[in-house]
Formats: sequence, structure tokens, C-alpha cells
Amino acid sequence: RYRVAMEQQDVAGLRSIASRDYYENGSTTTNADDDYGYDGLERVFADLENTVKAVKYKIEVTDITIMGRSATVNFDYEAQFLYTIGERDQWGTKGDKNRLSLRKEKGVWRVLSGL
Repeated sequence: RYRVAMEQQDVAGLRSIASRDYYENGSTTTNADDDYGYDGLERVFADLENTVKAVKYKIEVTDITIMGRSATVNFDYEAQFLYTIGERDQWGTKGDKNRLSLRKEKGVWRVLSGL
């Protein structure tokens, strides 16, 4: 659902899989300036809706660990995105490793971090 929602720029779909306890540290543990919670996702979603015109997103799950109501999903990803800067469109690419942290909430797995 996550990959498809990214490719379709489905903000409602992404919002539906995020926990209200979502927290992102921006991959920096010593600098809290780039941290944000569930409400901060709205800025990310606004960029996805307003700046990005197309997304191609490939993920390869490398590990899933489930411990009771908590889980982690490690994956490698390759992303291509068409975005607008000023009045010019251009393609960007990025590839890296990522981890989604999840928690089962009322029978549904929700993302706590990593979107």
C-alpha cells in the first residue's frame, strides 16, 4: 500500500497508514531541528501534492521483524520523481536503504516512522 500510494501521490492513502504517534528524526539523532511528528507530515504531503508531478518508486524488502504489536520493515529503494523548481520541470533520482517502524493499532498496522 505504501509503494502504490507513493507512486500515485495518494496523500489520503499515506495519511491512512500513518500512526497518530508518527515521529521522524530526519535520520539525524543529534540534531532535533529536522524532527517532526504526525502534524509535520502535512508539509511532506503538501510537497508531494504541489511540487512533485510524477513518482516511480521501486522497493525491495530485505527484512521484516515482528515482535508482538511492533514491527520493522527494512528495504532498499530506488525513486525517480518529476518535480518543478520555479517554472522548470526536472527529474530527480535517489536510492538508499530505509526502515519503516510499525505498530498494530486496533488490528491495523500503522507506520510510526520512515515514510
